[in-house]
Amino acid sequence: MAKKKRKGFSRSQKQWEESIARHIGKFIDNLTAKDIETLLTYGIAAYAGHQAASNLGVPFPQSLGGSATAMIGLKLATSMNPIAGASGVITLAGVGLTAIPQIAGAMIEGVQVAAESAEHAAKMVIEKPETSLALAGITPLLGVPGIAWAYGHMMGWW
Repeated sequence: MAKKKRKGFSRSQKQWEESIARHIGKFIDNLTAKDIETLLTYGIAAYAGHQAASNLGVPFPQSLGGSATAMIGLKLATSMNPIAGASGVITLAGVGLTAIPQIAGAMIEGVQVAAESAEHAAKMVIEKPETSLALAGITPLLGVPGIAWAYGHMMGWW
């Protein structure tokens, strides 16, 4: 049986495009949900590492080292070895603490919105106590959607 001669690097642009498209198609066809989850997890870790390095004042090309550090830390943290796992968790904790200005800002903003909503709900309880008490008895039975419905009812949205 004669071996099929391979094309090597002497291809036309169209042949290269077809080859690359075929390889990308095979890659996408073989993706599983676990692969996508892993890709997203490592992508988030890489972004957090880059943000942490940027917060420390590291300029762009070098800040990619923070991405690599976070991805290696994640790989260690998910290993079955307790010592490697501990070092990975410590690495990720350091990355998280270094990236905390953005995280803290988002948390503070969320707390402020929740506080404003709670203040408004307290005013509504004072203004319409009978409606508020009746709704307070029903909403735990309906869960979070029930609480949202009750809040909207007290606000007069429906």
